[in-house]
Amino acid sequence: MTSVKTEVRQNAAAPLGAQGYVPPSLMSLHAFPQTFYHNGSVNSLEEVMANVAHRAAGTKGVDTLTDAEQRRKLIRFPLSIDGNSQPIAP
Repeated sequence: MTSVKTEVRQNAAAPLGAQGYVPPSLMSLHAFPQTFYHNGSVNSLEEVMANVAHRAAGTKGVDTLTDAEQRRKLIRFPLSIDGNSQPIAP
């Protein structure tokens, strides 16, 4: 018999996504420095996006964010999310 691991969120709701991932909120991301990567070793989204190995993960090594302006736009988006932002349906 195969066991199935069932994850739940802190509010007892079912997890999002087929794999059971519960993505954290992006609201007020700017208020939490040193929370990037699993161990908090990176201080900013700029540093995250500068890491080509992480940027290209899951793409068979193809870096689709070589354009610095596109990276800046992508960084600005999560930093703009606050309590007044409309939720985006998954």
